Amino acid sequence: MGALQFTKMGFHVVATCLTDQGVESMKNKVAMVTKVDVTKQADIDRLVKETTTYCSNKNVKVWTVWNNAGIADGGALDWTDMKTYRFVFEVNVFGVIAVTKGFLPLLKANKNSRIINLCSLAGFTSAPMMGAYNGSKHAVEGFAKSLRAELKPWSINVCNINPGFMK
Repeated sequence: MGALQFTKMGFHVVATCLTDQGVESMKNKVAMVTKVDVTKQADIDRLVKETTTYCSNKNVKVWTVWNNAGIADGGALDWTDMKTYRFVFEVNVFGVIAVTKGFLPLLKANKNSRIINLCSLAGFTSAPMMGAYNGSKHAVEGFAKSLRAELKPWSINVCNINPGFMK
């Protein structure tokens, strides 16, 4: 399910997009849409603030944070520069951590809230030429397992969705 399906079901969806074109395509289709780069803390802070304001104005609460940003990049280790590895981890791992951390106070205010990470089967397996991507998805798996136990006292559920590659 995506943002549009949840909106049709009556949920207040706050969607984020990396590009202006993405934001434009979601306008008037969800409750709120904003441009966010998960590698920029200022963007995440703004998102949390705007979401808090929206929730206050509409008298609704944050029940779910869905971490969906991700990139698949890499190649053979000896042909892939460290800049690529660092960027993949910045988006796929540190973006998940930063967004989750930003919304944690709002989630802790609601029993049975949840964190959903779009991960990958690459978090369980490995393939040649995909070290950066595989490593980042393994890291998300480990983070989610740790967080699941850590947030249990607040009844916050943590799960990963792990799709495989397909057309």
